[in-house]
Amino acid sequence: MLDGLPKVAIEHGLPALAEQLRASIKKHGEPKPTAVTFRRMTEAAKQRHWRQHLRSEPRDRTLVSTADRVTLKVRRDLDGG
Repeated sequence: MLDGLPKVAIEHGLPALAEQLRASIKKHGEPKPTAVTFRRMTEAAKQRHWRQHLRSEPRDRTLVSTADRVTLKVRRDLDGG
């Protein structure tokens, strides 16, 4: 699984991350991520997973993050509703 992380990060991550990984591969022959780069690669993989998951979900079913729920509650409280 970890072998595929650089490929996913290059394809689905931020352009700066992809460039950094390409430079590492060019220099070392393989990606040699720092701790921060590794974290960014895993974040790119998670985002890819959720994008695919959300596309496969039925349209009437929504995923609302905890932050979104809190934001909606605060707005309702401020509106008096």
